[in-house]
Amino acid sequence: MSTLSIAPPITVTDEPGLAIRTARMQASSGIVKRLLTAIHPAGVLVILAGLAWAALFGNLAVLRHIGGGTNAQDLGFTDQVLWNSLHGDWFRMSLYLGAADWNTEMAVAAVAQPDSLLAFHFEPMLALLLPIYALGGDARHLLVLQALVFALGAIPAYRLAARWSGSQWAGAATGATYLLSPLGQSAMLSDFHTTALAAPVLLLAIERAAAQRTLQALGAALLAVTAREDAAVAVGAVGLFVLLTGARRTGAALVVIGGIGSVLSFGVIGWYGGGAWAFAPRYAGLQEGLHAVADALARPEVLEFAGALLLSGGLLGMLAPLLVLPLVPLAGLNALSASPWMATGRAHYSVLVLPLAIAAAAFALGRLAELRAPRPQRAVRGAALALFAGAIGAHLWAGLGPLGANFAPSAPNEHSAQAELIATRIPTEASVTASSNLVPRVSRRQSVYLFPAVGTADYVFVDVAANAAPTSPGDVFLRLQELLAAGGWHVQAADDGLLLLARRPGAPPIRPSDLPFRFFSFARRAPEPATPAEGFSGLLMPAAALSQPLHGGRAFSDTNLELLGAELVTATDDTVAVDGVRGVLRTSWRATGPVPSGAWLEITTSLVGSREYRASDLAANWWYPPGRWSPGEVVHLDVVVPLRGLTGWSARVRVPEE
Repeated sequence: MSTLSIAPPITVTDEPGLAIRTARMQASSGIVKRLLTAIHPAGVLVILAGLAWAALFGNLAVLRHIGGGTNAQDLGFTDQVLWNSLHGDWFRMSLYLGAADWNTEMAVAAVAQPDSLLAFHFEPMLALLLPIYALGGDARHLLVLQALVFALGAIPAYRLAARWSGSQWAGAATGATYLLSPLGQSAMLSDFHTTALAAPVLLLAIERAAAQRTLQALGAALLAVTAREDAAVAVGAVGLFVLLTGARRTGAALVVIGGIGSVLSFGVIGWYGGGAWAFAPRYAGLQEGLHAVADALARPEVLEFAGALLLSGGLLGMLAPLLVLPLVPLAGLNALSASPWMATGRAHYSVLVLPLAIAAAAFALGRLAELRAPRPQRAVRGAALALFAGAIGAHLWAGLGPLGANFAPSAPNEHSAQAELIATRIPTEASVTASSNLVPRVSRRQSVYLFPAVGTADYVFVDVAANAAPTSPGDVFLRLQELLAAGGWHVQAADDGLLLLARRPGAPPIRPSDLPFRFFSFARRAPEPATPAEGFSGLLMPAAALSQPLHGGRAFSDTNLELLGAELVTATDDTVAVDGVRGVLRTSWRATGPVPSGAWLEITTSLVGSREYRASDLAANWWYPPGRWSPGEVVHLDVVVPLRGLTGWSARVRVPEE
């Protein structure tokens, strides 16, 4: 009996299993081989470049946030909207409650429901991000996601150009142009916006339409429409573009989707806004007539925007001029705006124009491939090389990545760490009003206001040493002086220009000079070592600015003040403004004796074109004026200056007349 159960059953039952496993391994190996064969080296390069780009700009964006460079507008209110929506209070934000007194760029007072995002923007795409918050995510994850999703747009850019031109390397040049464009890079370092998520989806819609995958193209368009009202307009422009390429039915369907999305978006905004459009003041000047339009288009800011757009594919797209037309309305909204950020194409405002410029360049490459010349691919290669060279030029001129003229990473420091620590002392259920750079640290709550609006806030959290926008250092001082003098506020934390007040009925009034001495350390103590700006500013400003002595002393004997010297260092928080990289002119002063009461320091910076900027409304002047200095005390006065075009500086001491 035992001889019947030895080998045969085992051999018979194992052979099918072994055959199945072998077949599966061979099939898997075949899939991998086909996949590697299907992806051209140019495509691999684009994918790797996109991932590296996402890692770089995701990191830069998070560093900017940690360092205090993000703001109430727009990361702060986006964070609050997501937090409130997760807790059942859909699209609620409180940032603009009480903002009518300080916001001059928008008609907030005319808006019927300023406590709803829907009165300003229609962004149903935000609902898709709620799982991130449900899993414990926060604003940092939004910034990383934004960089990753935008970088993925290099893939449809590559596929689109490769399909139309017949050249994989021309596709790679197009994908690289997308990544190198300052129009996209600027959006990554300007807080968080759903339009940055829509940009690659728009490119995907065009690419899918070119591949005759109509349903996929329409699906991408439907997703893009949910981003924001201007994304819906962009979908209509994409539809017109696709229609002009010859895909009439798909293009017409995209135009319909964009049109319906636009009507729905602006209808919702009009309903919640009570018929008022909050952004109307940006275009109010155009009511003066055609000459106002001509003046707006002739501004240097608009010329800068046009240059970046041309180098980002627009110039090559001119070979197919009809295909450039769809981007004109979107570009016009920027160029005609009174906002300098929009006019220069910086921040996130041009991120929806970029996909159309890239697509126009890809189509132009396809037109060159159709030439009857003996070797049309030579023309394609030459044009692709020119496109790539222009993109490199755009990056060197205005890019925010390494080697770009606006590459200035934020650097978290002791001050930003202290701000984060103080923010954790505010209960989540409490309402708070905060400085713009502090709002993203405290926005995960039902009610947060932008100082100087106080409303029903339980806490006041300000950073007097930071950018005082949307007001001024003087306004911040006077408003806080008023609050402290009225009583009812307890000083819960005061350090290095950071002040946390807790509402406490019955608390006695105090004067700003009675605050803990460490509060004034932003002016009194030696600042942390900073990177000298001379290293990179040589590319941005004339040699005269660098040759000016920054360390020479000067005595103002009539006021007992002595300017010990100065140094030009990099900014550490929001390092890039509308006029480019910002630096800090750090001046050091010493009192040689009693300083007259009312003495006031003024720093004048000189810019190219005989322009001057006088800065005297400075936080140190208000909070720790020279009249309070002790003999022998050294005080540091920081002035934020533009590095591009800086040619010199000077200092003076103003004393009120008797």
